[in-house]
Amino acid sequence: MPIGLMTISTVTILSFMNQRKIRSTISDKSMHDHLTGLYNRHYLELNLDTLIKKSLAFDKEISIAFIDLDNFKNINDKYGHKRGDEVLEFMGKLIKSSIRETDNAIRYGGDEFIILYQDTSTEKALEITERINTKMKKNDFLYENKISISSGIVSYQKNENWKELINRADKAMYDSKKSGKDKISIAL
Repeated sequence: MPIGLMTISTVTILSFMNQRKIRSTISDKSMHDHLTGLYNRHYLELNLDTLIKKSLAFDKEISIAFIDLDNFKNINDKYGHKRGDEVLEFMGKLIKSSIRETDNAIRYGGDEFIILYQDTSTEKALEITERINTKMKKNDFLYENKISISSGIVSYQKNENWKELINRADKAMYDSKKSGKDKISIAL
């Protein structure tokens, strides 16, 4: 094979590999929240339906927790958005370190998070979510500023689509807020 042709072939292969790596990096960044390192809402919308179908195919239960930070606006108002970002980053790490590898943590938006608990009953999801709440209360800054979490937990119901599942969890979370915050509500 002539040297010129080998050079062109090598450059073409390297260019293709580089483009593939760039596309993979872009794809990964489009699925993750830059601040918390968790998956983002885009990931959730693209994958939740598939995760539900996979769970159903293996006759496994799937539960979710919808988590909202109580009084988070006070942090931004009192200390500025940089400190608010630090709280969100801390929450991302805390949630990630509290769940299993098979679970998925998502920053849904603002100070809202969703955890997809795969092969998990409502009771087990409650136990893990309570662990997150307990760890959070050990942070002096959050405790002093009355930052807590209100959560709603639901398990998938037959024939429910992913939007209905999220809406039920969101409603359960708002039930927690209405009943005094710093609570976990379960929707049946």
